[in-house]
Amino acid sequence: MEACADLPFDVQLHRVPFFLEPDYAPGYRESHQTRMVRKFGSAERFEAFKKGHGLVPRAAEVGVEWTEQQLSARVQSSTLRSHRLVQWASKRHGNGAAEALYTAMGRRHFSESGVLDDLEMLMAAAGEVDAIDVEKARAFLGSDEGVKAILAAVALVDRLNIHSIPTLVVDGQLVLDGGCVADEVEEALRNVHEGGGPSGKRIFGGCLDL
Repeated sequence: MEACADLPFDVQLHRVPFFLEPDYAPGYRESHQTRMVRKFGSAERFEAFKKGHGLVPRAAEVGVEWTEQQLSARVQSSTLRSHRLVQWASKRHGNGAAEALYTAMGRRHFSESGVLDDLEMLMAAAGEVDAIDVEKARAFLGSDEGVKAILAAVALVDRLNIHSIPTLVVDGQLVLDGGCVADEVEEALRNVHEGGGPSGKRIFGGCLDL
């Protein structure tokens, strides 16, 4: 949100669930390499994509130190549980706590090979956020609360033909697709402001109660 620091209005960021692998069942695990080779059809095509995508150098530009070894060591899984936890934290403790949780989960997944469906990894990430009571978070994930809301949001994402992340929806109408840079985000926000201000439309407000 650093791109929004100098804007003449307040900006809120809400995370919306997206399943990279909607067919993963809870508990299923797959190595990142296996998943990507399956996706691209061969190891050679995957390697060519990595070179063109440049995730490691792009991350370094914004101060995130990843290595190819760390990224390759990831284990992919269902993300239903992690999405539920982020939405719960947002509703119960606000966006600040949810973003801190999201950051902790991301570090553990991308840099430490943590699995996003692993309960203990998620509890460890929650334990890094002062506002979150870990035992209450554990009890929440032990229930089925929030499952229908996440699945409804994912279904809406699919109906909107959003098939990649990150995708940024601004004021319920303007979409920036792909890894947009800070200047593009700022321009999109300023365009809304200069066009008469936000309409208040929230595409995901119904299913996620935003």
